[in-house]
Amino acid sequence: PPVSVQMLRDRGYLVAEEDLSMTLDNFQSTFGDYPDRNALVISSALVHDESEQLMVFFPTDVKANTQVIQKHAQLMRENGSSHAILVLQEGLTSAAAKITQEGLDSFRFETFTEKELLVRQLL
Repeated sequence: PPVSVQMLRDRGYLVAEEDLSMTLDNFQSTFGDYPDRNALVISSALVHDESEQLMVFFPTDVKANTQVIQKHAQLMRENGSSHAILVLQEGLTSAAAKITQEGLDSFRFETFTEKELLVRQLL
């Protein structure tokens, strides 16, 4: 399964069985060979507390800056979520890293690069 979906399940979030069993061919037929990263957003709730929402974003910027973090915080606000995982192409600018470490308003961010998740999937 896609590693981001498996990570959600491992953390106790609700994940559809068809998402867990999705093959690379299924993924490519749904999203294409070069998917729009904005179309990959995932929103999930904890199994034991559906009011606890988590969102997974795949920012389009190669290196995410503070504006990217603020944009995703707004999307979280609109969806009633206070926790997000950002799957980044290369990482964060130093200012964006500071915001994600300190939190923005009441939002909590976790960040992973695509390479980190690919290595995790191979293990």
